[in-house]
Amino acid sequence: MDSAKKSGGVKRKHRALSIAEKVEVLKKLDSGVSVRTICETYNIGSSTVYDIKKQKEKLFKFFSDSGSKRKMFVRKSMSEGKSAELDQVLITWFNLRVSEGVEISGDLLKEQAKVFHEELGLQHKCDYTEGWLQRFKSQHGLHFRAVCGEKHSADKDAA
Repeated sequence: MDSAKKSGGVKRKHRALSIAEKVEVLKKLDSGVSVRTICETYNIGSSTVYDIKKQKEKLFKFFSDSGSKRKMFVRKSMSEGKSAELDQVLITWFNLRVSEGVEISGDLLKEQAKVFHEELGLQHKCDYTEGWLQRFKSQHGLHFRAVCGEKHSADKDAA
């Protein structure tokens, strides 16, 4: 028999906190808010609070290193893709190209990912499909904006 049913209580629904919410929990713990108050506020169990507390340094580092703070309110885990090294190189390249005024398309980003994949000598196979592109954009908070006015094409030679 389920322990929640034995005691007459109602079982709490599973709740996955975002990275930003986990950081808020840690800040509240540091400021002296009780575990019970946090549990009631976020509708989570005390073991969840203690699990978050165990990951304190890792969560703060991940949150501060993230490119998009806004994205941390959506993202719930700190898991990386198959190649964190490729992701880091590709994001650095993307930010550099955008700062130079180069318009980056999804196709150009996929092609550059293939180039870096080979340059880094990665062993895992990846097709760099539209699905990969959508997940990559979502994970890193990237948005491709259409340029208004005169039509611009991506400078593939400069990339």
